Amino acid sequence: LEARITQRSEFTCNDSKCGTHCPIEKVKIDFNGQEKIALSGGACPKYEISKSRSNQLEKEAPDPFKQRQSLIDTFEDTDPGYTVVGIPVVGALSGHIPWLAGFIKALGFSVKLLKSDTQSLARGEQLCNSFDSCGPVKIAHAVCNNDDIRFLFLPKIMDIPDTEGLGGMPCVTEQTLPELIDQGLKSKEHNIEVIRPKLFLNKDVTGKHPLNQLVASLKKYKIFKELNRSHVQKALSAAQHAQDTYSKALLDFGQDALNYAYEKKVPPVVVCGSLHVIHDTAANSKIPTILRQNGAMAIPMDCLSIPDTVQTMEKIYWADANRYLRAAETAMKAQTIYPLMLSSFGCGPASFTEQVFQSLLHGYPHTILESDGHGGTAGFVTRIQSFLQSVNQYMAQQTAAPKTEMDQEMAPPESKIRTYIDKGKYSGPYMDKN
Repeated sequence: LEARITQRSEFTCNDSKCGTHCPIEKVKIDFNGQEKIALSGGACPKYEISKSRSNQLEKEAPDPFKQRQSLIDTFEDTDPGYTVVGIPVVGALSGHIPWLAGFIKALGFSVKLLKSDTQSLARGEQLCNSFDSCGPVKIAHAVCNNDDIRFLFLPKIMDIPDTEGLGGMPCVTEQTLPELIDQGLKSKEHNIEVIRPKLFLNKDVTGKHPLNQLVASLKKYKIFKELNRSHVQKALSAAQHAQDTYSKALLDFGQDALNYAYEKKVPPVVVCGSLHVIHDTAANSKIPTILRQNGAMAIPMDCLSIPDTVQTMEKIYWADANRYLRAAETAMKAQTIYPLMLSSFGCGPASFTEQVFQSLLHGYPHTILESDGHGGTAGFVTRIQSFLQSVNQYMAQQTAAPKTEMDQEMAPPESKIRTYIDKGKYSGPYMDKN
């Protein structure tokens, strides 16, 4: 075999979606009498990933990330005959768009979903008063800064349910997001009314006292001044039905994806993290797409069914964190699904749960990635490929030599973190032992 470089040149990448303008090296190579061209360089792997993508999933392969997004899009209904209310797909709202849209529609309004784009983080950094805020907060400022709407439904969600677990609370930043957005819009003199009642989604609010509180909090806004208990009660029922139907559909998407992965012998990867990170294209650095391009089936953690045998993890009181840690343990117990955790730079809960995630999965293939929303896919491709290499090796070992009873007896003891994160089981010296 003989190869020699015959020509070197350089050009500038002028990708319209990026303003970096990276220099790209172009090399012509004479390989056994044939001319080959190799491209390299740039801040992203655009010119360094094989164009053939021989490992990528087939086009007909299920894509639960896209299926979930398509389902959410169906809840938008901008009927010109009704007053339009905007619902931003941000923060704690991200997992409850069917509930929120169903509620607003049942009250007699039209719904417009406000979503991020590739420039949302950059715009949000200019709009947000705190430079140190996490990426999702900055994205929320950009998404809500929309003069095409007059009314913005951004409730203060106080707790979040989980049909297969205890649920929990949003993080403190998510709880304060409605006030942050409201004050931010007022400071820039936008004519947008932010409707921000308190919502308890993990409690029964149909009782007399909580229902009266909700009605009173809504009637403070002119758009809802004609509401009564009956209207709100019917809207709550419609909202819950929409959310329940949606949640069941997600689990179906996940099961279809798993079935395909098992049949085609491709590694299923459960993507763990806050819903407003893993599903937001402005925050997730295209991780689900990179996984598929490298031959793995990416399944979001809200599409993976969690069996009753997985511990409740009562001390993990953030709702999304509780769900994705339990999804990770589900994956490890199955021994056929592989967890990837994606967090956003500056996320407070993730700074705690990353260590729990790692301890839970000790000895089992997994990886943790952190996105700042600015770097695109640069750096993630090689890390995901390395992760999938370890997954494929593990799968090959399992196929070649399944575990015996002796192997299971000799396995290292379970991490002590399992005992600690279940309420009341830890007897150490720390103040939170109860």
